[in-house]
Amino acid sequence: MGMRQRLGVAACLLGDPELLILDEPMNGLDPAGMVEFRRLVRSFVAEGRTVVLSSHLLDEVERTCDAVAVVDQGRVVVQGPIAEVIGAGGESVSIECDDTARARQLLLVHGVAREASVSPGKITARLHQQFQARPRDAVGEINRVFVENGITVYQIAVDRGSLEQRFLDITSTLGRAAS
Repeated sequence: MGMRQRLGVAACLLGDPELLILDEPMNGLDPAGMVEFRRLVRSFVAEGRTVVLSSHLLDEVERTCDAVAVVDQGRVVVQGPIAEVIGAGGESVSIECDDTARARQLLLVHGVAREASVSPGKITARLHQQFQARPRDAVGEINRVFVENGITVYQIAVDRGSLEQRFLDITSTLGRAAS
């Protein structure tokens, strides 16, 4: 399968096109082949070619492309530079502490998080707008609030998100709006 993919790309290049439209070009490639393909795409762009890549492998899209368009039910619902599309979902933090239920309440009451969910031993919280550009300040504020309220903090980590998570957020939100 990987060799067929390589041959298909090679056949496309025979006419020296300025525009390449590739559909699922990484299917069947091993990890080394994916790295090689990413380099190849980057070299095409460096030569001044335009590459349009359609793929369900969103981690590879994030690593390969500069911009993205999210298509849901046949229409483009979000587009732009990958960093902006991911960033629009908002920064979130992952917190491990000894009292997750109380910690969740403190996050919401003190205005650090706009939403927070609890799973065993862990909280995942979306930061309020004022902390979006300064997630490091949010980590300090969270730690301060928890320590002042007697909560033992084991770990606080900023999660910058991924294209895959942002895609799921966008498409599941649209699905809820339609129902």
